[in-house]
Formats: sequence, structure tokens, C-alpha cells
Amino acid sequence: MADFQEYQAMKRHSQIQDQGTHRDNQQPNPGTTLAPSNTSAIDPSLEIASRLDEVQKELASLKRRRDQEEEDDDDEEDDRRGRRRGRKGRSRNEQILTRYDAKLSGKERQVYKELKAKTRLQVQELTGIGKNPFARKTTTLLSDEEGADSEPSTPTPGPGQMRVAFGRPVDEPENRKIIERAAHLIHAQETNQETWTITHKDVKFTKRDLEEFAKDTIRNWQQAYNHKKNEDKRTKRKMHVDRNRRVQRQRALKLRRSDPEVIAMYTKKHPGTNLEPILKTPFMTEENSEFSATDEEVRKQLLTKAREDVGMTEKEITEGIKVLEVRSLAWRSRKLRHIYEELDAYHNKKMRLNTKKTAPALRRVNLNRPREGPPTIAVCPFMISSNWHYANPDVELTTKKKNPHGLREEYSTDEGEYHEAASDPEINAGPISREPDSEQDA
Repeated sequence: MADFQEYQAMKRHSQIQDQGTHRDNQQPNPGTTLAPSNTSAIDPSLEIASRLDEVQKELASLKRRRDQEEEDDDDEEDDRRGRRRGRKGRSRNEQILTRYDAKLSGKERQVYKELKAKTRLQVQELTGIGKNPFARKTTTLLSDEEGADSEPSTPTPGPGQMRVAFGRPVDEPENRKIIERAAHLIHAQETNQETWTITHKDVKFTKRDLEEFAKDTIRNWQQAYNHKKNEDKRTKRKMHVDRNRRVQRQRALKLRRSDPEVIAMYTKKHPGTNLEPILKTPFMTEENSEFSATDEEVRKQLLTKAREDVGMTEKEITEGIKVLEVRSLAWRSRKLRHIYEELDAYHNKKMRLNTKKTAPALRRVNLNRPREGPPTIAVCPFMISSNWHYANPDVELTTKKKNPHGLREEYSTDEGEYHEAASDPEINAGPISREPDSEQDA
């Protein structure tokens, strides 16, 4: 401010000097005698202009300094806002391999797997728990002594080992000590050139990534503990695992039948046939290794019969080799079944021509226990068995408007079976609702 006032004063003085100079340059009136001048030969206005230039430069410097201070204040405010947003915003920047939106390269995926395995082993070493103490075996039913909400026994840590707080949050202080300790040890080992063992040394990771790996290990133990403790959770877990396995096997069967080479073999024999509408996961045969039954004794009998039918040895049974029960879908028509059988035959032909070694297939057995429920998504009219439809008059089906090209029959069950079912006086067939072709593959 003082510099600005000095600038204003010097500006006014310059204006006065300019006015004086202007008067000096005026021509004197005739007859007027001028006194001799004692002024210097250097024009004072030049000195003033030089000083004004220096003041302007100083003001520009002060303005730049003020703008910089304002930017620094804005940065500090942004930092304060970031801190107020909490740990979530900061932790996202600290994570590299475990970020929810991370798109990992091949090298990063390899290091991800290696570090996760190393961290899991480190947590096991710190706690003395070599494996999951509450293994979730879906084939094991509840015992009489293990009632609902029973408190399962937890592992007792040995000397120098750390205790896991089962039944409590993963971020509990007692668990946090294990997580941070395991992450610290692995981070120190895998960032030291003398001790690191990861495959790709140039892949970056942080200690926070290792903490997330340790959390996953303890979280899995916690979930298994809760399922072991609570009967309802055990039952839901068993149903969830069974359903996922069935769907996975159905999806694998769909991929096998929809293989481009298999489709080419079929369309060569049946030109113009569109198989896309029938190659959907929910239409595939179910394959289950659990032999589900309402009674445990019945389930054991089914499993024993299945093992006998496929000729399993005592050694194979002891080793836990699975046998899958094939359960067809009762609503599927004969025509649809024949198409699937033909696709399977072409797939087997392709595999015989393939010289690559493949894993041995699991053994399968059909105990004639088809699934009686209706289809879960829209179907084409020819896909429904007329016998099943007339035996289930109260079931309202959702069908597409028409059959795909090359499969124009309304029903594929032959006429004799159709009339045999229709002649039953207790059967009263209901209508089939028709809606646009809007269903997607599951």
C-alpha cells in the first residue's frame, strides 16, 4: 500500500513537471526580457519516468506474490476437504492391485495371485491356524448335538501366536494387529532385492494391497464360523452352493453344445435350422453331485446306488471322487431332447478328432428322477412336452410367438402319446400364454 501511495505522489509530481515544461516551451511575448536560467541540462522528467518504471515493476512483483499466496491457500483448502472426506478417498489412491476398478495386466494378475497366497500363509503362521478350522462341507448335515446357534470351539493360539477374534468384525483391533503384521512382513520381504520372490519385480503394489489380502483370509474364517454357529446360515449356504454348482454345469453343457464346430455339423445335416433360441442355460440338463433328498437316509441310498451303477471302487470312494446325478427337465419335448442328443454326438465326434489331452470326465448316472418344475424363462412352443403340459394344467407358461426357423411343429410329442394323455378324464388342459420374444439367456 505504501508503494502504491508513493507511486501516486510521483505521478502527480510528474504531471506538475509536465505542465511546467509545457509553459517553458511557450514562446515569450514580444518585449519581455527572459532572466538567465539556472536549470540543469538533464531533463528532470526522465528521472521521474525511470523511477515510475521501477515502481511499476515492484507492483507487478507484489501482484504475482499475492496470486501465488492465493493459489497456496486454495491447495490447502483442497487438502482439508480431502481429509474431511475421510479414509475412503485416500485408501483408493493407496491401493493398486486390489482397487475395485483395477484393470490388471497379465503380469499384475500373476503377482496378485502370488502375493495373496504368501499373505494367506503368513496369516496362518502368525495365528497357528494351518487351514480353515470351520470347513464348510455341503454334504455334511447337522448332527443331533450341534443345535441351532451353538457356539463352535475356536482354535487356541500357542506360544507367540496371535488370536483371531472370531464372531467379531474383521477390523476389530485384535484382528487388525494380525492384518497389519502380516502385511508388514510380506511387504518388507517382497520389496527387498535380497529376499523378494515374486515373478515380476517391476509390478508395483502397496502395503494396503497386502492388508486387503490378509483381510480376505480372516473374513473367510469369520464367514465359516458364522455358518457353523447358525443353523439357518448353514442351510442357506448349502442351498446356495448346490444351486451355483448346478448352474455352472448347465452353463458348461450349453457352451459345449453351442460350439461353432458342433453347430456347423448340425446345420450341414439340417440346413436352415436356427438353434440359437434353444441353446440357453436354463434349458440344459442338471448335473448334481449332492443327491439332494428330504431325508438323509434316502440321500445315502441314492448315493450308494449311483456308485454301484458306475462301478466305483472303494479306493475311489475313499479318495472322494464325485459321481454326478443327471436330472433331465420333465417339461422338455421329445424333439428338443433329440436335438440335444444329436449335438452331444457331434461334440463327442469333435473330441475324438482332437489330439490334445483333456482332463478325465466325471462319471454320470441317471436315477430317473427328472425335475418336475416348469421352465424359468420364455420357451418356444415346440419345446414343451404335450404330456407334461396336459398333466400340469394349472401351470401358466410363457412362450414366444413362434418356433424358430426349421422347427415349426407346435408340439413334438407323437400323436399316440398326445391322445393317450388327452383321454385322461382327470386332465383338463389350460391355455399357454404367448408373449413377445424378449427373454435373454441367463
